Amino acid sequence: MLSELCVPMIHRGNVLGTINFECRKAGRFSEEDARVAEAFTREIAKAVHRVRGDVPKAGGSQKRPRVKTRSTKEIYRELFEAVYEGEKVLNRILHKVAIPWKRGKEMVNNLVAIGYLAKEKISAARYIYKITDEGVEAMKKYECVPEYLDI
Repeated sequence: MLSELCVPMIHRGNVLGTINFECRKAGRFSEEDARVAEAFTREIAKAVHRVRGDVPKAGGSQKRPRVKTRSTKEIYRELFEAVYEGEKVLNRILHKVAIPWKRGKEMVNNLVAIGYLAKEKISAARYIYKITDEGVEAMKKYECVPEYLDI
């Protein structure tokens, strides 16, 4: 990609994740694009909070039911499965697993550090990730993975 615009989804001071826009043309995104994207992500962040139950229902003070939170083990399993199924670029991996960029990047780096994923540079700023044989074995007997990562 020659142009990229990454905008955080922030609600009540909390970063919920990011929205990433990419284009194969250089210089594609303008300041106006950034302003529109920021407005867009604010609305998405509000909607996420409503779905999670962080905003009271109209006409009452009760909260909506929260979406089930995934455990760290479930998130790691989803990371493994995303890579195993052929996702290679970090943005696509994290999008498929639906976790925030910083936390997801740290998880992927931990998996690279212990040899479960291999990181390959494909251009000046782009990397792809592949699951190693050790990663496939860990995925099969998944219960041990969080122990190695000090979770």
